[in-house]
Amino acid sequence: MRVRFAFLGLIGTILGLAPAPRAEASVGFRAGFSLTPDQVVLGVHNNIAKDLIPGTRLVLPVVELGLGDHLTRLSGATDLLVMLPHLGNWQLYAGGELALHLFFADGNNANNLGVGGILGIDRQVGNDARVGFEFKLGFVDSPDAGLLLLYTFSGSTRH
Repeated sequence: MRVRFAFLGLIGTILGLAPAPRAEASVGFRAGFSLTPDQVVLGVHNNIAKDLIPGTRLVLPVVELGLGDHLTRLSGATDLLVMLPHLGNWQLYAGGELALHLFFADGNNANNLGVGGILGIDRQVGNDARVGFEFKLGFVDSPDAGLLLLYTFSGSTRH
């Protein structure tokens, strides 16, 4: 399972380096918390393409700022998400994330290339926005877990 999520994160990064043939950008923000390190997390994201590969969504970049646990974390990532069956008006998805994490703590700085898995659910609200929740599970050099509330502007990611 870890290899599958690592592969999805790697593919997301590779695809993120190439221009999207059907760019459907929509930006949003995210807020929540992470565990180990125990932090409040704030961030932004940009869904650059839906159905780049049928049934997927590419999110690039994802930028997060983690505060707490006596350190600051700044992360830049790309996510490749696979759409799962709908639950009523809710869209389930799962995928992987490849992230560069920069850690700053009392003059001791570190950076890690991390890999994680994502399980999420979102839905259309109004004509031009989506709201959802994401659970992240760190596999390699990422926070152990996290729960985020996401809000995305623009109806271009409509399912």
